[in-house]
Amino acid sequence: MFLKGLTSVTFRKLSCEKIIAIAAENGLDGIEWGGDVHAVPGDFKRAAEIGRLTKEAGMKVFSYGSYFNLSEEAENFTKVCETAAFLEAPTIRVWAGNKGSAETDEEEGKRLAENFASICSRAAEYGINVSTEFHKRTFTDTAESCLRLLKMTGAENCGTYWQPVRKAKDEIENLPLILPYITNVHVFHWNLKGKRYPLRKGKGVWGEYVEILQGVGKGEHCAIMEFVKKDSSEQFAKDAKVFKDMF
Repeated sequence: MFLKGLTSVTFRKLSCEKIIAIAAENGLDGIEWGGDVHAVPGDFKRAAEIGRLTKEAGMKVFSYGSYFNLSEEAENFTKVCETAAFLEAPTIRVWAGNKGSAETDEEEGKRLAENFASICSRAAEYGINVSTEFHKRTFTDTAESCLRLLKMTGAENCGTYWQPVRKAKDEIENLPLILPYITNVHVFHWNLKGKRYPLRKGKGVWGEYVEILQGVGKGEHCAIMEFVKKDSSEQFAKDAKVFKDMF
C-alpha cells in the first residue's frame, strides 16, 4: 500500500503553513518535511509545531528528509533523531556519501556501512527507521550498490528510498533487487539532464515502475511527489491528479 504525499523541498520558498494547505487542497495523505529549510535540526519547538499542524490538517508526517550524510560523524545524528522525534516522523532519510558507487573504494564503502549501522542503532532508541536517499553522486546510485550497503549494514531498521536516476530500461531491470528494502518513493518526471516535465508525460514509464513497486511488500509505504516544473503550485495541482491515479 502506498500513501500519497509531497516532500516540502518541492516548495522551499513557501512557509510550512502554505505547504500544508497545498497538500490538503490536493487530497494528499501526508508530507515529508525537509531539514534544510522547514524543519531545521535542533529547532525542536518548530518541529513539534509542524508535526501538530500537519496532523490537524488530517495528514501524516511521512518522514524527516534530513541532509545528514553517512560520511559525517555519527555523533552529529543525535540532533537529527531528536528533531524527527518532535516531528513524530517514523523515518529519517539520509545521504550515502558524497560520490558515486563506481568512485567509492571498498574501504570507503565499509566505513559508510559502519556509520549507517551506528546511526541506525541511535535511531532505534527513538523508535525511528533510517533510509538512504537513492541518488546520483552517492554510494546508493544503483540498485546493486544500494543492496550491498544495506546488507553490509545489517540493521533491522535500515532501508532505502527509490527514485529513477538512470535510463528507464536500466531502472526497470534492476528495481526488483531492492524491493524488499524500499520504504518510500520520490516521484517526479525529469530527463537525465535534469529538465523537468509535467508528470503526465511520464505516465507511461511510471506505470511500469508502479507495477514493479506493487511488490514492495507488506506494511505502509509512501509515494512522495518531489519537484515540479517551474516550482509552480498550479503545475503541482495538475501533477497531483496524475500522481493519485498512478498510485
